[in-house]
Amino acid sequence: MLKRFQNFVKHDLPHLQQGKSLLSIIGGADSVAMCELFHRAGFSFEVAHLNYGLRGTESDADEAFVKEQCEKLGVKLLISRPQTLYFAEQNKLSVQMAARKLRYDFFEQVRHQSKCSAICTAHQRTDNLQHIFIFLLRNSPAAWWGIPEKNNYLCRPMLFASAEEIRLWLRSIGQAWRDASSNSSLHYLRNKVRHLILPHLHDVFPAAENEYYEISRQGRTGAENAKKNLAEWAKTAAQHNNDSLFFPTGTSTQKLAQYLVLRGMNRSMATHFLQQHEPGKRFYFNGQCAEVVHGGHRLRKAETPHFDTRMVSEAPAVIMFGQWQIQLSIAPRSGLNFKQNNAFYFDADALQWPICFRSFIKGDRFVPFGMTGSKKVSDLLTDFHVPASDKPGCPVMECGNGVLAVLPHRRSAVLPISD
Repeated sequence: MLKRFQNFVKHDLPHLQQGKSLLSIIGGADSVAMCELFHRAGFSFEVAHLNYGLRGTESDADEAFVKEQCEKLGVKLLISRPQTLYFAEQNKLSVQMAARKLRYDFFEQVRHQSKCSAICTAHQRTDNLQHIFIFLLRNSPAAWWGIPEKNNYLCRPMLFASAEEIRLWLRSIGQAWRDASSNSSLHYLRNKVRHLILPHLHDVFPAAENEYYEISRQGRTGAENAKKNLAEWAKTAAQHNNDSLFFPTGTSTQKLAQYLVLRGMNRSMATHFLQQHEPGKRFYFNGQCAEVVHGGHRLRKAETPHFDTRMVSEAPAVIMFGQWQIQLSIAPRSGLNFKQNNAFYFDADALQWPICFRSFIKGDRFVPFGMTGSKKVSDLLTDFHVPASDKPGCPVMECGNGVLAVLPHRRSAVLPISD
C-alpha cells in the first residue's frame, strides 16, 4: 500500500513530496489511512478536523479519536467547532451545504496560516465510482470526468486505491477507524448509490473501481482537449458583446451543441434548444441563459429566470417547463413499473385536479417520500447540487392534495401507491 501511494504521488502529485500539506482527517478509514501513509512516507503535513456538532456525543468521539491519532504520530492538529445549524439558518443553506462551506473556508484559512502548499482530502476510487453514478442520475456530462486528482490547492492522494483495499490494509496493520452512523442512512443520494447500486455492480464487474477510474481520467483529458478546441472555435464562430456570445444562423449546430454541453447544459436540453426557432425562447442552466434571438442564438449570464405556471386539468397531457418535458398519463395498476427512472406514480382516484407546475416559492416545504418530517424545497435542490440560478426551473408539482413532487428529483408522501 505504501509503495502504491508513493508511486501515485510521485506521478500525479509530485509537489506533495516537497511542500507541507494540510490533511482533512475525519476519523473514517480513508482519512486515517491517508494520515498514516503520509507519516510512513515521511511527508511534511498538519491535520485539520471539523467537529460540526451534528451527531452529539458521536461527533465528540470522532474529535477525540483524531486527537489521539495525531498525538500518537506527533502531528500538529487544528480543530474547528463551528455552529453549523446557526450558520445554515443565517445563510439560508441546507445543513449539508453549510457544512461544506464551513469546511473549505476553514481549510483555506489554515492553509494560509500554516503556509501549506496543498489541502488533501481522502477521496478514493470507490468515491470516484460513486461520483460517476450520481452525476449519471442527474444526466450531467460531468459524470465521466470523475473526481480529479488535483484542483488548484485541493489534492486527492488516495485515488490510487478502493475503499475495500484501504480497509483491508488498515486491518493488516491493526489500525482502527471510526464509522459515522450517517453513512448508512438512505436519506442521502450518495448512500443510495453506495449501498443499493455499487454492490450489484461489483457482483458482475469486480474491477469496476479501477476501470471506471481510468475511464474518468481519459474523460477529463478528452474534455480538456475538447474545451480548448471549442473555445478556439467559439472565438471565431461567435460575435462577442460584453458578457454575451452571439452565434449567427448557419453556425454548425453540432459544434454549438458540443459547446453548450461543455458549458454545463445537458445533452437533451441542448438538442431541444437548437430545435427552437421562435425568438424569445430561453433555456437556463448552470447560471447561464441560452436564448433564441433574431438571426441566431445568444449565450449569456443568467438573470433570475421566470417560468410561467402551467395548469393541467386532465391526462394524458405533455407540457414543457423550462428544460423539462413532463408527460402525464393514467395507467392501470397492473402496468406500473416502480423501477423505471424519472417516473413517479400517484393514486389517480384520490387526486384532486387540476395539477399545477410552478417554480418554488421561498419557504415552500413538503414531506419527501420515505420521511416523516418536512423539508424545504430549496434545501432539497441544494442537496442535489442544483445552482441557485437553476432552481426556479425545477418544477414543483402540486394539486389540491398538496405538493406531489419536486421534479425531477423527489416525489412526496402524498397519494402513495404500494407496489
